Amino acid sequence: MFNEFLMNLERRAPLDSVLERFDELFESNQVQGISWSRKGFSKLIDFIDNGERSYQGMASQAGAKWSSLGQKVALRNAIRRRGFRTPSCLWAFRYLRGDQDPLLQEFDSAEMSFMQVLLLKEADPVKAVPYLIDRFLANESIAEETRIAGRLCVFRLLDSVGSP
Repeated sequence: MFNEFLMNLERRAPLDSVLERFDELFESNQVQGISWSRKGFSKLIDFIDNGERSYQGMASQAGAKWSSLGQKVALRNAIRRRGFRTPSCLWAFRYLRGDQDPLLQEFDSAEMSFMQVLLLKEADPVKAVPYLIDRFLANESIAEETRIAGRLCVFRLLDSVGSP
């Protein structure tokens, strides 16, 4: 049933009809509006822990959108435990107020690296900027002349007591 819910979301079915069709996954209250029911949240966490990779991003986004305050911590931990499978998983982790340290790692795919840069630009510059500069300067696929010019720019910036 949970896979069917994710497929409906992916097909961009009207949200009201999806929420109505899968109403046992959700509950509604005056303060938070719609959020996951206990049963729905349990299925979400189980899917994040053991579900197929192709829907991990969709599950992470749906989880972040409809989690109550108490559920956000458990969801963030589940995403971190499973690993960042898609750019959406990275986004959901930061949206759920995850720390930035897991973002300071190498990702194989260009999509993951791009999302990493987007998320790090809003992170603490004291950690993010040196990491991004070091990663750029260490990237061997960039021409040596460009890396040398990059190093020179960084050194001049630091010599001028500027801040990246």
